[in-house]
Amino acid sequence: MSFRARLTLFFLLAALGPLAAFGALVRTTLVRQLEADHARLLESWVTAATWRLEERRVRDRAAAQAHCDHDAFLQRTLGQLSQGSFGDAEERRLAGELPALMRSRGFDTLHVIDASEGARHGRILGTGHYPDLVGGADPGLLDALVRAGEAPFVARLRLRGARDARVLVTGCVLSRAQPPASVAVLVGRRLGDAFAEELCGDGDPEHVARGRPGAELPAPLHGSPAPREGGASAGAP
Repeated sequence: MSFRARLTLFFLLAALGPLAAFGALVRTTLVRQLEADHARLLESWVTAATWRLEERRVRDRAAAQAHCDHDAFLQRTLGQLSQGSFGDAEERRLAGELPALMRSRGFDTLHVIDASEGARHGRILGTGHYPDLVGGADPGLLDALVRAGEAPFVARLRLRGARDARVLVTGCVLSRAQPPASVAVLVGRRLGDAFAEELCGDGDPEHVARGRPGAELPAPLHGSPAPREGGASAGAP
């Protein structure tokens, strides 16, 4: 290479070197800014989803308590359990009433379970979502409700077209002292794509689920364990 060519190359490198360094600095700054903006966006999605979940919990808890406080069918069922007169006729009556009641309040599941002590504890008296369960027993679901208290819990329940669906459940227990009897009503919302999209709003459910490890978001937004219908432990959403 001639002296003139080497000199030209030297001046080119001297001129372009600072530009390359400046470009690298700008690129690094932009990447960091984009990462920070994404983190803030993700945090806003998680915060909004958590707020919507809490709002849903409060509304569902109030709806469940309204069953215990005001619904005539539950008072009637409790009285019949207390007197030992609950039978096939009342089962048929519940079968006709519960599906419409469940749908009117926007739930995907509705159980009425005998919560009295003794051999009949856990007997399913009626459902709004799967009539074939009536007459069977699910003391595990009832015990999960008692352990959870006023908090919702996740259970695996049988729905039409889904044998092992994850459901966010809440409920209450109504009791009578003399003669002693108790009846529980449990309502639930299926944790599927529609529920996830409702909670996430404009956010992507998969990104929200990974956004804050340990965030109190229910399945499928958060991989919490879930009890199966027919007996298991409760899992906090």
